[in-house]
Amino acid sequence: MKKYFVFIFSFSLLVFSFSTAIAVEEATDSSVTTKIKERLEKTAEQGLDTIKEELTSQSLAPKRKAYVGLVKSVADDLITLEYKSQTYPVYLDVTTPAKQDDFLLTLGFFYPDKNQFRAKKILVLDTPQPPLQRQLLSGQIQEIDGNKITVNNKSLTISSKTELTIQGVEKPSTDDLELKDNLFAIVTLDKNGDIDQIKNVLVIPGKNNPAGMAPTNATESALPATDSAH
Repeated sequence: MKKYFVFIFSFSLLVFSFSTAIAVEEATDSSVTTKIKERLEKTAEQGLDTIKEELTSQSLAPKRKAYVGLVKSVADDLITLEYKSQTYPVYLDVTTPAKQDDFLLTLGFFYPDKNQFRAKKILVLDTPQPPLQRQLLSGQIQEIDGNKITVNNKSLTISSKTELTIQGVEKPSTDDLELKDNLFAIVTLDKNGDIDQIKNVLVIPGKNNPAGMAPTNATESALPATDSAH
């Protein structure tokens, strides 16, 4: 009986020790997992802060830029450019010979933290010309005064640069024109919408122009006369 009691006590002690060991091991594993999780979270937070700092630093870093435009105003360290109806302030880090109405190309850096563009180099360019506006004018000739022709109450000056074509005339000139001839002209307009140049003119002669008259005997055969009397 005593041996049996000792065996039971020893077995209970073993079971208790084993259970305690498992509990301690589980507690240790949980503590390690928690520490690892906390360390990862802290590392992630530090990494996120680093990324945020880098992004902020990049967003505030100066960026290369270039502006073009017409000079609207000039000051000691600032000029204002206008391009496509928008204005751009350009702060100067260099001296410039620019004056009002010059057309400039400015090269430099834009500083986001100051919201400023600062020019490091400035070039004066030829002012770009607006694209040519073309228009077709047509109508009967109302008046002829040398090289000046009036059509639809608009005066056209035919110059040596005008390509003149008159139907039925080999080497046409303004001397071959008559009132009520039908004229078609391709013209270019200036910035005010006025006629600047006359490129091409085509004229179809009217009833007053001999060039428009076909000979009445054009369809008759020109045969030699024969003597029927023998």
